Amino acid sequence: MPKIYEILAERYVLRSREQPNQPRAVIQMDTVVFGEVFAFTDMDISTKEAEGGVRK
Repeated sequence: MPKIYEILAERYVLRSREQPNQPRAVIQMDTVVFGEVFAFTDMDISTKEAEGGVRK
């Protein structure tokens, strides 16, 4: 077992079981271009909050 964790530690950051998960902001973004009009939306998939906008 120690050799497995040694190999994994070379490639990944390992945490102990006592250490809680850190909150992460995961954002999905989409863009659409209609000639001179540029529209975009973004959504935080953990809180389900969405925003959008249009630019010329």
